Amino acid sequence: MVEEMTENEQIRLAMEEDTPPEALDWMTGSEWLGVILEVGSNPSTPPATLTRLAADDDFAVRVAVARNKAVPLDMLERLAGDADEDVREAVVTNDLATAQILNDLSERGPVRVRRLAARHANVADATLLALAQSNVVDVQRAAAHSIDERIAMRCGVNAENTSAIEALREQAWWEMTPESPEVAVSLALFPDT
Repeated sequence: MVEEMTENEQIRLAMEEDTPPEALDWMTGSEWLGVILEVGSNPSTPPATLTRLAADDDFAVRVAVARNKAVPLDMLERLAGDADEDVREAVVTNDLATAQILNDLSERGPVRVRRLAARHANVADATLLALAQSNVVDVQRAAAHSIDERIAMRCGVNAENTSAIEALREQAWWEMTPESPEVAVSLALFPDT
């Protein structure tokens, strides 16, 4: 029955999370790349099928797997080492990317991958501090923005209180809480409005 479907019908079926795993697996042999890409990005696609797709010669298929919100962690780690920059970028944009994956990619990735790593919620503080020292201004800015967000969240400082955040940025903010003396001094000097 699936083999009699049009390309658009197969794409719609490949996008549905309740599509049977057998149908998703069968559609990896589709003559249409759009169908295969949707199978690769479908969180219901079985791990064995994703493993096959993660080794596909077409980088776009590997990108779809790297963006999959249910991709197994070991597969995401393998894709982080992919030779194609677009695949590595897709790994960095996946919410499942671990601090270790982000650290590895931030050390050897191209500028756009390092910039995205600096903005990822799972990036480790130490990696973020290293990215803030990058010789690339875009990476520095992305890291500074993430540091400011973390200071505001962890220290209980209003995100718009840039003076207090700036004062805390020069200190060991990663160790601070709203009760830390440094936070109290910063807020005394620069009260939240």
